[in-house]
Amino acid sequence: MSMNKIRTGKESRGAGKAVLALLLLCAILMPVLCSCGEQEDVPQGMQIATLDGALYRLYIPRTWTSNTNSGTSGGYFSNNDICRVSFMPVEKSGYTEPEDYGAHVLEAMEARFPDYELVNESEVTLGGETAKAYLYTFTYMETPCKYTDLILSHEGVLYRMLFAFTQENYDGYSDDRDSIVNDFRFMTVPYKSDEIFTIPSDVAAPDGMKLASFDRGAFRLFVPSDWRIASQNGVALSYVSDADRSSVSMIPYMPDEDSMSIPEYFALCEKSYAASLPGYTLVSKTEFHHDTDTSDSWTIKMGGRVANRYEYKATVDGVEYHYLQYVASYATMFYVLTYTSTEALFDSHLSQVEQIRQAVQLGY
Repeated sequence: MSMNKIRTGKESRGAGKAVLALLLLCAILMPVLCSCGEQEDVPQGMQIATLDGALYRLYIPRTWTSNTNSGTSGGYFSNNDICRVSFMPVEKSGYTEPEDYGAHVLEAMEARFPDYELVNESEVTLGGETAKAYLYTFTYMETPCKYTDLILSHEGVLYRMLFAFTQENYDGYSDDRDSIVNDFRFMTVPYKSDEIFTIPSDVAAPDGMKLASFDRGAFRLFVPSDWRIASQNGVALSYVSDADRSSVSMIPYMPDEDSMSIPEYFALCEKSYAASLPGYTLVSKTEFHHDTDTSDSWTIKMGGRVANRYEYKATVDGVEYHYLQYVASYATMFYVLTYTSTEALFDSHLSQVEQIRQAVQLGY
């Protein structure tokens, strides 16, 4: 595959402080880090799927795809189906024991999904520690799912390894799960990647558009061909011109809790926005509700999936900015498309933003 390298000097700076402020707030929920380089002794047939700075090593089979730009160590076999693993510290949960946090997770699943069922509870060894293992089933977005949750404590910190599959494909990946668990290890040296992000040059784009997203991450963001690309560090970002820094960005987010809905996700974001962005005001929101709405009749979609729409304003360095955000869920991941502009220019690019939203690809 032919690639175009992205420079990170002056030419890729400055999508505007308003965009940077919003991305930094997103980083509160999802650190935009990425690492897949193999600098160490990697087990045979495996690859690194670990965030920069992590004091552990998560390895996944080479037949899988590493996906750490969601802010979580992990990867997936097929993004067209639920088939993934993630590993993360459990932060600010208030729990100190694996069994207590495990009970919290199971209670949340039971409250969220009417057909939730705990299939099995056991213990396994993970990274030299004893982990509580929970196998359970439920239905998510009309898909019967089967998850394994491993929760453990290491040096006073709780960690969670989550295997997410459909009920149909769960048994077929037992060998892969065993390899991931057996090869996982805690380390004293933080992981450091040497990854260079690239944008594929051989991906067919819609007429009048070009690709602005990297080869890592299971989404594609296309923008008008005359827009400038400033994508870096795993964040897909593009702006209109040097004179007009109206921009779009797209990031993936992996929820800490699989029971989290998009409205719940935005509620968390909104708390950060209200606390950190002066003058934050929600203009409007259009949210899909499974109990009253149907995906067939829902007109707002992104990548073929139902999307929620949020519009809000905030002030950065004395300038009022206007934001339009779309959030869609695909294979238990959230994908967030954000348009940022000044109040004066906001309306002038809405037709292009609509074109961008309609061109987004998820799970390619």
